[in-house]
Amino acid sequence: SGAHQKESTKFAALSSPPASVLQRVERRTWSRMSGPVRDVKDFWFKQLRKVEFGDPGVPGDARVSLLACSSLHGLTFVATRIGLCVFETAVLDEVNKTAGGPQSSHVDASLLKAKEFRTPSLPLHLSLSCDSLTLCLAWRDDSRISLNFFDVRAVVQATSSSLQPFCSIVPNTMQGAGLCGLKWNPTSPDLLAVSLSSGGVYVLEVKEDVKVLASKTDMGATSLCWSPKGKQLALGLKNGSVVQYNHKTSTQKCHACPDAFGGEPQQVADLHWVSTFLFAVVFTPVSGSGAPSSLFLSTPKDGPVAWTNFEDVYYGGSNRSYHFYFTYLSPWNLMMTSSANSMETVVFSQFGSGGADWEQWELDDTGRAEIPLKDGEDTHVAGMGLSLCSTCDVQIDDNLAIPPSPLLLLYSTAGVLCPFWLVHRDQQAAVVTPPTPLPSGPPRLATQPQLQSVAPGTQFTAGAILASSAAPVSSQTLPATPAPTTAFPQQAQSTPFGQTVFRLPPPASGQTPITSSVRPPAPAGTTPFG
Repeated sequence: SGAHQKESTKFAALSSPPASVLQRVERRTWSRMSGPVRDVKDFWFKQLRKVEFGDPGVPGDARVSLLACSSLHGLTFVATRIGLCVFETAVLDEVNKTAGGPQSSHVDASLLKAKEFRTPSLPLHLSLSCDSLTLCLAWRDDSRISLNFFDVRAVVQATSSSLQPFCSIVPNTMQGAGLCGLKWNPTSPDLLAVSLSSGGVYVLEVKEDVKVLASKTDMGATSLCWSPKGKQLALGLKNGSVVQYNHKTSTQKCHACPDAFGGEPQQVADLHWVSTFLFAVVFTPVSGSGAPSSLFLSTPKDGPVAWTNFEDVYYGGSNRSYHFYFTYLSPWNLMMTSSANSMETVVFSQFGSGGADWEQWELDDTGRAEIPLKDGEDTHVAGMGLSLCSTCDVQIDDNLAIPPSPLLLLYSTAGVLCPFWLVHRDQQAAVVTPPTPLPSGPPRLATQPQLQSVAPGTQFTAGAILASSAAPVSSQTLPATPAPTTAFPQQAQSTPFGQTVFRLPPPASGQTPITSSVRPPAPAGTTPFG
């Protein structure tokens, strides 16, 4: 919108925090406290039947996120060993009620009547835009990460098991660099922030094609997140700092690593921006060995910075790369988080004046959200989602049913989807809304995908991050900038941020190109699956 564009022009240049900012922050007085733990009887998770998709082939050294939910349209997306599955979330409740056998048994994914699509490589990460119309699916293309964008309408309407992205991008980073995170802006459906294990950060605009709005390859970033209103971007750094980039001023707000770790160097493994002045931050040792520490960072406008340290709440191992999942249910003041090295979901709750204080909830054994063992061995979380579109009452026992409730979904490294109702006897705030049909407009379809490559050293310019649209690609033809690992065709074109745009090379000899077969758009008011 015009107001959005006007406000975005105030965004300051985004670059690594200057030493003066770091020094100023280091001299501040830290207020620290230990996080309280409380036994809770009025909240629990009620498990539905678990669904077996099969081993997704999760590599232990990769940060993965293999599950995404659309509460708006009532859809769930799951990555499998062969590609992507999509089904209506409501089917989970139907299967739970109608499948035979004991309640604790697994049911086969075929009962979900899901649509399945093959991908050319093992999926590693999937993420949905805030309007639930764009799905980003990441996999490795040779030794580099490839980000592929699908129109959800095309996915739902597809009639074959092959589907081509309407656009793709391969960040030009060091060979073997992994993907740390894909974070869509919570209010602007076209904006996606990407962080890589090499420390690079990209902000992309995804419409009919994908444009790099901003990039910097040497940020030292280990994680990132948007503010709840999408007007700011925060980076977690390898030196343990949390840096805010605010579009209203030219200053950069930096919160240095708290001195709570006995001098052992820490990095920010993951963070979640809870509210304007509140972050959830997970620190892990830079050495790669040792337990994670969960802290809440409070940054009041007129008060001292305060850290609340819950230490290790996950009680997991260290066999897989550190990765932590968050979902926050604001009306209930609840945050749920899981680790890629643990089996159980941790619950935090806000309390006190203004909700600035946090406590960890200890649940009864029968009321916890856990993923199951596989052949007697631990499995771990590979994806987490929260669905807020149920229309069915939740049957607590033979004599008690409650109104529709939120549904937590956990996906395990063994390929088991574990759904749980959230039951809160003391919470009356309504948080679920029936899903709406997908828009009836034509989906974005593949024409000739483009591969974009950003030259090393490109300035990360925050002034473009919240622009409502990127400047058009110049028609001027420049010499191609060689990528560090792969040679691409020539015909590079300049863009506002210095990146080069290349057409995808033709398939290698003997390689079958990805094809798509799509029905005409569904009429307005129809459900996604007919």
